[in-house]
Amino acid sequence: MFAGLQKIYKKRLFSDDEISYLVDLFDKGLETQNGTWQNLSGIFKTEAPQIADSLQHFIKKQKKYATSITNKNWRLRDIFLLEYHPGGKANLHYDIHSEHGGISLITLVEQEDLVGGDIIIREDQCTDIDTKIPLDVGETVVYSASVIHGVTKVESGFRRVLVTWLDPRGE
Repeated sequence: MFAGLQKIYKKRLFSDDEISYLVDLFDKGLETQNGTWQNLSGIFKTEAPQIADSLQHFIKKQKKYATSITNKNWRLRDIFLLEYHPGGKANLHYDIHSEHGGISLITLVEQEDLVGGDIIIREDQCTDIDTKIPLDVGETVVYSASVIHGVTKVESGFRRVLVTWLDPRGE
């Protein structure tokens, strides 16, 4: 059904201290890296190389978890931070690394007074039925990059997520 991963997984991978580190990275990044943050219609995005350097610990944990659920070894394809503001959303899509059998990991880092901003998954591509994937701060959802997914429009508040794309090692 899904290339590279047969179902959707959800787990808390990071401690409160690790989540606090990510929040600080967002805060410092928005203040000091103005040139690296792109504003994409209510979504702020950074994928600067220094972000990956700052997140090696998180990447190792995510790769270890991905290996435990798939019995494959993984390599980093991309990692970035997204901050959604009112009006921000992601239309239904699949991730560009799906042709390599990749997987996507989304960690909810922070939310404040959030209305909307839900991850949605379309498990059956023949229907228009979408499933909301509720996440608590600190939880990570893992799914095949070929899964059609999106984020509902943020009506109020904001959400911050760590997005990691992994490809099978050796492919």
